[in-house]
Amino acid sequence: MFSWFDIITPIGTAVLATVLCVLGIIKSDKLAPKLVSLITMMVFIAAVPLVYAVRYKSLKVDYTTTYGLGVIQGTLNKCEESVVQQWENELINFWVAFYPNVGTALDGKKLLCLDEEKINLSVAERFVRGYSTSTVAVIGWRDISYARSLFRHEVSHLILGAMGVPWDEKIQHDEMISYGLKD
Repeated sequence: MFSWFDIITPIGTAVLATVLCVLGIIKSDKLAPKLVSLITMMVFIAAVPLVYAVRYKSLKVDYTTTYGLGVIQGTLNKCEESVVQQWENELINFWVAFYPNVGTALDGKKLLCLDEEKINLSVAERFVRGYSTSTVAVIGWRDISYARSLFRHEVSHLILGAMGVPWDEKIQHDEMISYGLKD
């Protein structure tokens, strides 16, 4: 799903570039600056559909699970739909004991499965192997058991956030530990 930022930014940039280039064309007395302004304006206008196409491709889910989690596969290591569905069912069955309406928590959320074991982020001098925002869980890949462990952890962040637990890493980790989520 596109956010307002995704929709407005390319158009706004193209409009701003067009206005500035038209002013450059009007104010310039020589042909070369007018041509440069015209070409620049055409590049910015032509880039708008390209930006939309690239952004759409990056947001397109490969499949959606029973509980509404959209899965975006990596290029090399693809988690089979049946495997991710099994992981999701196990996780929902775990959390339903504590949050009875957990079945709707993943609706519209996304899981991004990366090909790398370590994501190119470093927090406090340690590599990040997975992370979550309010709508997306991102996991790295080493092998299937490693991916399962990261899935349980990062998707639990999505679930806890949807259930009203504050988006604070320590609070959510304490909640996971207190309920006995291992992984």
